[in-house]
Amino acid sequence: IKHPHLKIFHGDAMDAEAVNKAVKGQELVISALSGSSIEQRIQSVVNIINAMRLEKIKRIIIIGGAGILQANEQHKIYETEQFSLDFLNFTLGHLGVLEHLKRSGLDYTMVCPPR
Repeated sequence: IKHPHLKIFHGDAMDAEAVNKAVKGQELVISALSGSSIEQRIQSVVNIINAMRLEKIKRIIIIGGAGILQANEQHKIYETEQFSLDFLNFTLGHLGVLEHLKRSGLDYTMVCPPR
């Protein structure tokens, strides 16, 4: 994808210094990160949040998983019998990311595709 107002950075979101360089001078962050563990997902978003604070960037759009969405008034999708436990660690990582975003004070949108 090419556009004069779009800058794509490839790097390691676990490296706080690399994240700081990537967000420097930007207006917002779009993140479609994954990770092999819950800890990696959470640490990556913590690095992004910290870098955004340093640069005074307020807006982030990030991709999450459908398992964290509400299934009904009492339960999230991952808490239902229909949810495949194969995706539980992935989903718990996204839930942790969401909790950090909620506490961050940032203007965030978490997009959760159904599949």
